[in-house]
Amino acid sequence: DYCDIISYHPYCMPDNPDQKTYRGNIEDNYENMYMVMQKYGDAKEQWITEWGWYTGTGGSYVSDQTQAAYITRGYINGMAYGIDKIFMYDFKNDGMDEAETEHNYGMIRSWEDSETVKYAPKLSYISTVAASNRLSGAEIADEYRPSTDARVYKFDKGNEEIIVMYYANDGKSKIDRNIKISIGGETAKMKASDIFGNSLD
Repeated sequence: DYCDIISYHPYCMPDNPDQKTYRGNIEDNYENMYMVMQKYGDAKEQWITEWGWYTGTGGSYVSDQTQAAYITRGYINGMAYGIDKIFMYDFKNDGMDEAETEHNYGMIRSWEDSETVKYAPKLSYISTVAASNRLSGAEIADEYRPSTDARVYKFDKGNEEIIVMYYANDGKSKIDRNIKISIGGETAKMKASDIFGNSLD
């Protein structure tokens, strides 16, 4: 009766969203909040109203590629763990100073950016749009962890099954090993794409 939603900011930079640190990760945060609500006999929507990673050269920065991987995986994890809404911080870079952390959280570049294109998309914008286009309206159906650092999620979207797979690494290091999983269905009807929505067929 005293609130409508539960909101929190699970920042974990420069760590990846799957990594368990002293800050926890999205799974830990969700479970902790859920336990508190259960304790008091109520269940509210959970919203992540601020969360992100900054690029640039300052502080605990990450590369553009890593920012894209982490934001996309955070979005997917949020869907998998039942987070009702996720608001990423920040949509637009707030300035041009590469060493200033607050200038580099954006998924698009600053209006002041004359070196590339004003408001040009960063890789995280492209990957988030690709994930949103594929998973909008989908619901989590199953989760599989074939190894400690591998994630496989199955989403249902109408009559379509969407399988999301990734390694829970830093988003840029190459992992030279294979994990075998079985996926039912007709091979001719399967389509594979990378984090940016590019076809892998």
